[in-house]
Amino acid sequence: AAYDVAVYDQLGCLSPQLIYVEEGGPVSPREFASVLADDLAAWQITLPRGTVPTEAGSAVRRLRDRAEWQALAGKDVVLHASPDGTDWTVIYEADPTFIPSPLYRTVRVKPLHGPAHLAELLADWRPYLEAVGIAADPDESARLGELLAGLGVSRVCPLGKMQRPPLNWRRGGRPRIGDFVRWTGSEPITKTTSFPQSLSLSKDEEEGSGEKSPAYEKNDKMMEHPLPPRERNERELHT
Repeated sequence: AAYDVAVYDQLGCLSPQLIYVEEGGPVSPREFASVLADDLAAWQITLPRGTVPTEAGSAVRRLRDRAEWQALAGKDVVLHASPDGTDWTVIYEADPTFIPSPLYRTVRVKPLHGPAHLAELLADWRPYLEAVGIAADPDESARLGELLAGLGVSRVCPLGKMQRPPLNWRRGGRPRIGDFVRWTGSEPITKTTSFPQSLSLSKDEEEGSGEKSPAYEKNDKMMEHPLPPRERNERELHT
């Protein structure tokens, strides 16, 4: 998870902005937030964060201040922050409401009572859900993948690979160049004719009654006068 947050300083279109940890698992949401903070501290040494615009840095500091005040007010909030500057920030919040991140390696960790609650939590964000990383066993991952697809998520992948999509990845659920291509259907033509050859038979004609339908009579006249009407009229006048 820390790698997904650190790469591109969380500015990629596949960067995670919030992490849900299901309650009752081997690692509690609080513990996960602490581990994630340690991992981001390690990534800061290996892959230091780039320059942050003044406005973005101020947004991160305001978020930190808010978390500290909430904790002082007795709310279930824990702030993990880099000691020098705003290099990375992890905030554990008991409130599961989805809130976008100010980015630049700033992420919230929240508890999830169960996958069924995702539909409610993400309902307002359906148009913007590009990718979700999952850390679960194969069967549970498959079930979560189906659920997330129904919520409009374009890409579901293992946690830690959110920033490494395959070359055939379809951003936004669309073919890479499909919207820029105009298709023309071309059907094979086996024979060209100077007059129509198709014929519709009535039921009586199919049964051999001997009576001709208007379609037959029209075709007979065409066979008698295969020349164009103008040329046929001129010949008739001379005979």
